[in-house]
Amino acid sequence: MNQNEHLNDGVDWLRQKFGDVGTELFISLIIREKFDYTKWRRRFFDDKSVNEINDDAAEYSRNHPFMPQKPQARIKREV
Repeated sequence: MNQNEHLNDGVDWLRQKFGDVGTELFISLIIREKFDYTKWRRRFFDDKSVNEINDDAAEYSRNHPFMPQKPQARIKREV
């Protein structure tokens, strides 16, 4: 999955969760604030033990097995 696909999927998820106005508000808050995602997520992990994090990761892996995508054929374009 490339960066544009990640962005599109993320915005689609935000729209489903917050609606159009809520999505715009969320994005504007992230942009306006000096937001450090790493520090923000750290609060989540600070309350968990290493074993809890490991168990969560193992459960996620079981529920979301890695399935490599088949390479797509390239379309030859004439310049």
